[in-house]
Amino acid sequence: MKAFEKTIEQKTKTGQFSPQSLAYLGDAVYELYVRLQSTATPYNSVSNLHENTVRLVSAPTQAVLLDKIYPKLTKEEQAIVRRGKNAKVHQPPKGVRYYEYRLATGFEALVGYLYLKEREDRIEELLINEVNRELSNEECK
Repeated sequence: MKAFEKTIEQKTKTGQFSPQSLAYLGDAVYELYVRLQSTATPYNSVSNLHENTVRLVSAPTQAVLLDKIYPKLTKEEQAIVRRGKNAKVHQPPKGVRYYEYRLATGFEALVGYLYLKEREDRIEELLINEVNRELSNEECK
């Protein structure tokens, strides 16, 4: 395991992760974050938890979240978003607009990057209010 950790550390320091790899990792980290926040909400049924998670990890919602947090990002974080957004995308999933998918990829790349930099505090700082607002909006419906 030490060799794996050393490889990750080396790649993180030198910025060798592709934007697609950062987005792939960021997708998993963000989904786990949303699931944790959803389960912290009292009186949620399993189907409601699933519906909230699916809705919040969708490309359109991630694009909206990125738009809301973008002004709070540092120049370095904006550069990561730009790399993710400009990464080559073959075909977005059905029902998702191309531009939304690109923004979502930038959002996921940012989350993956912050996770690899061990900046979970920054992920939470950027997302907690927005995710909780989205979850509470759904409960009001």
